[in-house]
Amino acid sequence: MTAVNDMPLGSLGDTIVPDVEMDGTANGSGNSLVVPEDAIHTLGSRSRDLIKVIQKLEGLCIDATLPSLPKFVVVGDQSQGKSSIIEAICDIKLPRGPGTCTRCPYQITTSASKSGNTTWSCKVSLHRKHSYNPTYNAGRDLSNYDRWPQEDALNSVHFATISDRELLEDVLKRAQLAILNPAQDPAFFVTAQLLTDAKMQVGFSPNVVCLEIEGPDLPDLSFFDLPGAISYHSDDNQQHLVPFVSKLLKNYLRDDKALVLLACSADQDVENSTAFGLIGKCGAQARCMGVLTKPDLLVRSKFPYLHRILNGEQFRLANGWFVTRQVSQEELDSEQSPTHAEAGRREQAFFGEAPWSTTWQGFGNQFGIRNLQDSISKRLTFHILEALPEILGRVESRLHDIEAQLAQFPEKPHSASHAVIDEVQRVADVIIGHIRGDGLDNQFRTDYKQLLRALRKQFSDLCPMVVLDTPGYVKPSIDLLSDDEVDATPTPARQTPLQTPSKRSKGNNGRPIPGSAHSARALTETRALTETPRRAKLEQDDHTKTVFTLDQIKSALDRSSSSGLPGQVDPKVINHIIKQCLTSWHDLARGLMAGVQQLVSHMLGACIDTTLGTRRQTQLYAKTRKVIDEFVTQLLHQQADAVVGLVDDETYKPITYNSNLGELTELARSKLKKDRLCVRANEHYDTLEAKGVKVPKVQDRLSRPEELESKLGVDKYSREVAAMATPLMFYDLASTRLLDNIATHLERRFLGAAEDNLRDILRVSLRVTDEDYCVQLLAEDPEREALRARLLAEREKLSTALEELKGLPQRSMA
Repeated sequence: MTAVNDMPLGSLGDTIVPDVEMDGTANGSGNSLVVPEDAIHTLGSRSRDLIKVIQKLEGLCIDATLPSLPKFVVVGDQSQGKSSIIEAICDIKLPRGPGTCTRCPYQITTSASKSGNTTWSCKVSLHRKHSYNPTYNAGRDLSNYDRWPQEDALNSVHFATISDRELLEDVLKRAQLAILNPAQDPAFFVTAQLLTDAKMQVGFSPNVVCLEIEGPDLPDLSFFDLPGAISYHSDDNQQHLVPFVSKLLKNYLRDDKALVLLACSADQDVENSTAFGLIGKCGAQARCMGVLTKPDLLVRSKFPYLHRILNGEQFRLANGWFVTRQVSQEELDSEQSPTHAEAGRREQAFFGEAPWSTTWQGFGNQFGIRNLQDSISKRLTFHILEALPEILGRVESRLHDIEAQLAQFPEKPHSASHAVIDEVQRVADVIIGHIRGDGLDNQFRTDYKQLLRALRKQFSDLCPMVVLDTPGYVKPSIDLLSDDEVDATPTPARQTPLQTPSKRSKGNNGRPIPGSAHSARALTETRALTETPRRAKLEQDDHTKTVFTLDQIKSALDRSSSSGLPGQVDPKVINHIIKQCLTSWHDLARGLMAGVQQLVSHMLGACIDTTLGTRRQTQLYAKTRKVIDEFVTQLLHQQADAVVGLVDDETYKPITYNSNLGELTELARSKLKKDRLCVRANEHYDTLEAKGVKVPKVQDRLSRPEELESKLGVDKYSREVAAMATPLMFYDLASTRLLDNIATHLERRFLGAAEDNLRDILRVSLRVTDEDYCVQLLAEDPEREALRARLLAEREKLSTALEELKGLPQRSMA
């Protein structure tokens, strides 16, 4: 015989008097349980708007940007009344009976019909983010599952749309079977006749059955119904499903955007709940509310236990505990199965009786499905409000990134031919602008002029030198030079034995050979008429200037003279000396053209990248670069040959009609004569000083040049000194003339030709009037086109999301 204390509360009526004191303030016997018909809409349209926006964001499937959105997840052990709670909230019937437990997540969204619309409808779809592979091992990846590798994109399949809620139970059975048989076409399960003996390829699945329900008086909610937690499987061959279900639940519970509803049977101890243990392990207590089901099975001895739970003294959850009483399986199986409205009235009547209306009247707002609905709606609404700034920030940030990526893609043209013409024109305009030197800061023109200035400096640096030391003279061992005399470091030079045209040595091509350097005070040279800027950067080749000694010059003049008179100079010898001074000019010209080619190549590449950077993956970019490179390279080769020809002309034979040559030569001769006198004076006085004779200071030795010349006597090398004035002067004249000729030639024949012909070359080579060919030129590679398509699709979704978020009404949550 059952003791009274152990009898279920549903059979005790009003006669039970609790044996414990209950906390809480009474607010009238049973009055707190009277809930108005529109209780689920207490938050007004603002709550509805917020929840609808989250539902729309869920439907956009922008998981990369919003991996999680505010939601409710419902968890509980199997047979704890979890499905009954969902049925009561959503006014639906879930599959029941043997083998029909929840074996995959259900995402359920509910919304109220528009005013005056009494139609009920439900759209069912399958969201498959995981494929099935029995050999797949997730390893340490906490977010993935053994046998279920995650796909790159969500595969959403529409399964069915119904308007008769009586059909939903059958549709959901079919949808779950479609999820549990991933190798079979879902369409088969929509029309299959017999489902009773249908086999399941897998026992559980991480893929989701989605329900979008709209009907009168429904709350605006979005939540996930998860499989019941299990600690053991009856089939030894299916034990792998235990950790799978545990991992599935943990992944949802760890999501900080998920509020949790825990279902536990009131007649069982909460501490024995596997689901409650998982909530603790995942740190979800702060996001969790609990609901005790089957209160009619609660025995009197459990009263204190229930009181401690409701009062937050035991198994404390941040959002508290509720108690609901749903229709039993026996009532559902009866011929007069109650309607949703009738079930609600029965629950209200149940909590309106003792002991619920008397013993626990202070907890009345925690009893009944309507209070639970109201709390869920409020919690979810405030949860969404807290998450909105982050959601908005994520969407805007990702949109910004996508816009930046799409900016690297060109816009799709209406006419490929017109697009190519426009692109060709842009490329040509930019290149020609650099050639012309348009703009205040044209680096190409600056660098180009620098190349020519560097060539001028090279000409100056390689100006020949004459060593004016008396051949055979050796300075005495005692150095009597004044401290005031400053030696200059000579430019690296090579000594050149002069050769007459008839006795030029074979194999040397008339070029000077290396020799010894002489003291700086014995060197003299004629510099360029214009000072070279120090900032010229052109690299010099390994050239050294030609150096002539007096005995070399004398030997050349003596051997080549055909005159019977002494001291005469044969003009052929002077011409030969001049040609020897110019032997490095070909190398200098070739070095200039190599520098021009490098500079132009860099400029062209930069221009093409600037104008066609967004079309880098197209044939237009590649072919434009090829056409321009070939055109400019050919032009450069032609002009390089022409520049060498200019050097050939200049070095062929010394020619000038410059009327100032005589005057300039005389100035050079005077300087050479003065420098030679200085050298002779130093040699003379150094010799005397070595013998102990007192001699003038260095700065005073040339104070009286006439007396000094008389004292030193006739210079036996005066002919040689005078003869070198013409080669030195002509070198300056010819190098200046050659530089100007090269600059003028390149300006007209290279840069000018490129400017005049570039547009036409591009138009013809790229066949800009051939529409089909232009389509090929503009085509991206398949991978890049696919990337563009993905970015555009994602941008559209994100723009929709941003529009929805910014369209939320700004009314307060009073």
